[in-house]
Amino acid sequence: MQIPAQIAGIEIGDDAVRVAVVRTGGRAPRVVEVAEVAISGAGPEVAAMAAREAVGRLKSKPSSFVLSAPASWGVLRLLKVPFRSRRKIAAAVPFELEPTLAFPIEDLIVDHLPARASSGETEVLAVGVRRESLTRQVEALRAAGLRVDGVYLDALALTSLWAGRRKREAAPRAVLHFRAREALLGVVEAGRLTYLRRLDLDPSAFRANPAGAALEVRNLLRAYSAERGAGLAPSGLSLTGAPLHEAGRTIFEAEIDVPVHYDGLAAELPGFAAGGQEDAGQSDEFNRWSGPIAAACNAAGGPFSVNFLRGAADPRLARAALVSCAAGAVVLVAYLGLVFFEYRKDRAALEKIGEAVWAEVESTYPDLAQKRPDNDAGGAAALLLMQDAAIQESDQSQGVSLERFSAPPLLDVLVEITAALDSKVADIQRMTQRPSSKEITIEGTVQDSAKYNSAVDRLDESALIEVLRDRSTRNNEGGKDTFVLRVKVV
Repeated sequence: MQIPAQIAGIEIGDDAVRVAVVRTGGRAPRVVEVAEVAISGAGPEVAAMAAREAVGRLKSKPSSFVLSAPASWGVLRLLKVPFRSRRKIAAAVPFELEPTLAFPIEDLIVDHLPARASSGETEVLAVGVRRESLTRQVEALRAAGLRVDGVYLDALALTSLWAGRRKREAAPRAVLHFRAREALLGVVEAGRLTYLRRLDLDPSAFRANPAGAALEVRNLLRAYSAERGAGLAPSGLSLTGAPLHEAGRTIFEAEIDVPVHYDGLAAELPGFAAGGQEDAGQSDEFNRWSGPIAAACNAAGGPFSVNFLRGAADPRLARAALVSCAAGAVVLVAYLGLVFFEYRKDRAALEKIGEAVWAEVESTYPDLAQKRPDNDAGGAAALLLMQDAAIQESDQSQGVSLERFSAPPLLDVLVEITAALDSKVADIQRMTQRPSSKEITIEGTVQDSAKYNSAVDRLDESALIEVLRDRSTRNNEGGKDTFVLRVKVV
């Protein structure tokens, strides 16, 4: 389940800056519009100018901007840690990852995704993004006057977009994403990303020798199956952004021992063809538009959503982090201050959120009391106003209190809850919260009892929330399985 928002994904390539505005929260993400500006020259100043021009061409007004980072910035490792608790796993991953690196781990922003669990241990996909590369592009976008609220690795975001649009299967299924300079091979099993690898597949060499590329992919998939012990091979291989014509596809398929499918990520989304691309299929070769679209979708939540800007403790990103943290903290306080929040998109709920957000803005920055934007039901414009005030305050070194920003960001809390309790697990009907309390009450109907129990277990291992099991209930009357789940923001 994704949070309703209008988000712009930005990708700074070698040849151009591409921006895609996506509206999330519906049955499927909708592409609102796209813009592209060629890059002439090198350096962050050139990228900043192209980004400013591309955003200037947009007719819509995104509430947030996020950056798509190439997999070449990343380090991908499958690790085993002797824990099941999320907190312990998070603490152990950097220590387990460090011996596998040829450079200091401090050069990376590290996060992870659970892959498989067995008795007493967990296999995780550890992902590290080079801090210097991330900082350089974030600063280029800031020079263009843009606030960057998140950075999402394309390998994860593309796979998340692909998996989120397909029925969850227990059997593993592989996907090969083509980019301009590389390819990304992932395997998803029972809704979890159990394998991810970057391949140095040059597009021209791939076109010239599709059989050789197929052999490399086939051998990797066979090695994956053998490593699992049971020898269970992926049930199929999907290709996205494939730069192959019919003859090349036939040659490629002949060397792969599982069924091959060709998927168009951006082309499947409503609005893409009308968003500025006359030929959606051809224009998305190498996932040139799916990259920024996937980053925007990942920012609203998804199977493998990891925001690497959260871990960017580099001093050069301090102000950007302050802005992002300020926005998250304000919305969370507003959210927790609501006596009753209906979990649906209706005008009354939006107006309540807007009022609560503005009350918090006024209490934090009294000078803004007379500057409330008009027609700001959801509080998005008020948030932007507060972000500007936070930037100005940090520029003037007025000693911003960290206490203001100590709460977890709202997006992270909601993504944590909605990712666990998705529509296949439960139908969330409402959330309630007593004033001045960090406890959230979630009420709804259970769709799958076993999946619900597993989801609650996953939430209990979260680093953001704690499940209050002694105050949570299940009730089955007349064949209707309802629940009241109480959690506490930590």
